[in-house]
Amino acid sequence: MTIVFLLLLQLTLSYANSSIIINAAILIPQSNYRFSWDLLEPAFRLAFESVSDLFKNFRIIYMYENDECSEFLSPIKAVELHYRHDVNVYFGPVCNYPAAPVARFTTHWKVPLLTPGALVDAFDLKKDQYQSMTRLTGSYAHLGHFCQKIFHYFQWKNRNYSNLDIYVQQSADPIVKGKSEEYFICSGIFRKLKNDKFEIKSRLFGEGGNTQSIRKNLTELLLKTKDEARSMFTSYFSNSSILIFHKLSFVL
Repeated sequence: MTIVFLLLLQLTLSYANSSIIINAAILIPQSNYRFSWDLLEPAFRLAFESVSDLFKNFRIIYMYENDECSEFLSPIKAVELHYRHDVNVYFGPVCNYPAAPVARFTTHWKVPLLTPGALVDAFDLKKDQYQSMTRLTGSYAHLGHFCQKIFHYFQWKNRNYSNLDIYVQQSADPIVKGKSEEYFICSGIFRKLKNDKFEIKSRLFGEGGNTQSIRKNLTELLLKTKDEARSMFTSYFSNSSILIFHKLSFVL
């Protein structure tokens, strides 16, 4: 919330003798997500109360909407909030697919959007589409940069890159599907290493399969990779995958 305090401090200096109402819209899922309203509501309440105590001439009115991580529902709610309440700042969306259209809207409206999510490296394109978005954590591109530094340090040349690309249901609507979070995490690593002209082999596994078929597919993939690489990256970690790694004596 440091960014919020800095924004309010600037406004306070500009309107020292005025009473200012800030309409804040919060677009995050209700539950079953790491950045859900059930988990973050106490933090929002404490932050808004602290702001009101520090800046006496500010009054924050916040409106929460459950966007269900839906790329259809989230932009609709964002537009409704904008025209009904003249929103001054958006918190969220936190999921990748709904964050894209909402960030384009807020850029057009010239309204700031703050989110701890939306970590896909496509959101690095600030110049045109996502000027209003501020991400509060490092993106997956930063993870790729970290891996890039590791490979440079150890002077690794050949890499096997294993990627899990499965279609997952992003909301309660069965129509809304997209690439998994694991896919986006690995794509950040893949693009950084590929741009650095490393030799990379990209393989997909487990697409649309059940747990048993994914386990079988993963085992076959690791057996092939074991003959070609000393270590590897994977984005699929569960009890089953850890047991497979242990059985095949992989270096993680």
